[in-house]
Amino acid sequence: MVVYADTSFLFSLYASDINSDAANAQIRPLNRPLLYTSLQNLELRNALRLACFRGEISKAQSYELLTLIDGDKEKGVLVEAQVIWRDVYDLAEELSARYSDLTGNRSLDILHVSIALTLQAEHFWTFDQRQHKLAELSGMEVNKLS
Repeated sequence: MVVYADTSFLFSLYASDINSDAANAQIRPLNRPLLYTSLQNLELRNALRLACFRGEISKAQSYELLTLIDGDKEKGVLVEAQVIWRDVYDLAEELSARYSDLTGNRSLDILHVSIALTLQAEHFWTFDQRQHKLAELSGMEVNKLS
């Protein structure tokens, strides 16, 4: 089973928020690594820094979580996946043309689904309702939203 988790899911997995219990329950039975791209890396790390800026976590907590992510990359919990960006963008445009007027997805939402599809992920985990719908319409199995 190849799983792609978007940033909303990863944030809930690493930081504590309303979806953390659901994220941990979803990940527990998975005994394989999660795909991890440069886009996820940027978005997750920035989301943690923004949480610090907003006063939701301390600078020390942010640093600890960033270090934990680096450790999970080193241990193979998060496996860096290389994408061919031209293919991702081409598919993203196709998904946008086909579904955006129905789902209302933002460009980054579409990019995540497009990346998952180009990496041949079978499962897409997210807490974003619009992205969830797009992944479902694109033929991937999606997690239950909490």
